Amino acid sequence: MVWFGNIVSKKKADNFNKKGVEKAELKEHLAAIRLYDEAINLDPADPVYYFNRGISYQAVKKNDPALENYSKAISLNPSFFDAYNNRGILYEQIGEAAKAVNDFTEAVKINPKFAKAFFNRGNVFKSLDMKQAAISDYEKAAELDPAYAYILKEYTQENKAAEPVLPIEQPDEPEIIPDELPAIEEVEAKYDFTGTEEEGFVVLDSESMEQKKIIETDTVLAIAIYTDMIMRDAGNAKAYHYRGLAHMQLKHYDKAVSDYTKAIKSNPNFAEAYYNRGLANENLRDYEKAVSDFTKASNLDSAFAIKDCTRMIEKNPRDIGAHNRRGNVYMNLNKYEEAIKDYSFS
Repeated sequence: MVWFGNIVSKKKADNFNKKGVEKAELKEHLAAIRLYDEAINLDPADPVYYFNRGISYQAVKKNDPALENYSKAISLNPSFFDAYNNRGILYEQIGEAAKAVNDFTEAVKINPKFAKAFFNRGNVFKSLDMKQAAISDYEKAAELDPAYAYILKEYTQENKAAEPVLPIEQPDEPEIIPDELPAIEEVEAKYDFTGTEEEGFVVLDSESMEQKKIIETDTVLAIAIYTDMIMRDAGNAKAYHYRGLAHMQLKHYDKAVSDYTKAIKSNPNFAEAYYNRGLANENLRDYEKAVSDFTKASNLDSAFAIKDCTRMIEKNPRDIGAHNRRGNVYMNLNKYEEAIKDYSFS
């Protein structure tokens, strides 16, 4: 009896879904959403219902519910390449380029003949001015579906001399160690580097936090994006710094040092770049340069002074010198309660 009841519920659910599709085709998406709701209430395990509801939510500009529905469809059917494609389109619309590329890439992995996803990924690359990557995807889309051939023709005519996505790296420039830094031997005694290496990087401001999300979503794509920015503006300190963060994510510490150095050359007061270069040098076991970088970052920005002292305290909670230095920083910031705690420790 239960089995028969399930069949009836499924038929009712399919009927609600069918009516929802009919409403959606008439652009009556709010009515369609209500019908998909009924279908899902009867059968919450069918990914197609969520996918269709996502389409209607997207059509009425309700982006968060649309994303949730596409994601639910994918969780119920990890091979649902159409859901990846639609979610990728939505990510592109809301400015999440890296996530969009990830979804289109997943779609073509599942279905290598999915011309539409190649075309959509090419559009993202085009928007990022990554010409060679865009052409490659347009070529694949046109190969799979001649309907896309006109796009390829138009774009290649516009960009006959498209540059490669990743240019050949230029030789590293000499590192800049400012003359005003304290003597290395005077500072080094305050550090115990045993086991202090951090594999990642540090970001503090909101803009850098957003870039961190992009880097962690697709590090290789992030490097391509920042490289393209650098090609268009060779003095872009932030682009060098962010590419350095991406190299850190891949544990390419020497490349990270090179990019941080170029960022510092363009902006000698870039505290974040100094601090992250210190982390990279630390992972390269170049402790003298690491100390110099941490010190410079601390001198430029009190937030990094606190971060630096806190690292030492986490390594050795009884590091009186680190507590005192952090207490001094808190005093200068009028954070007396925090300062008293550090001073009281000694």
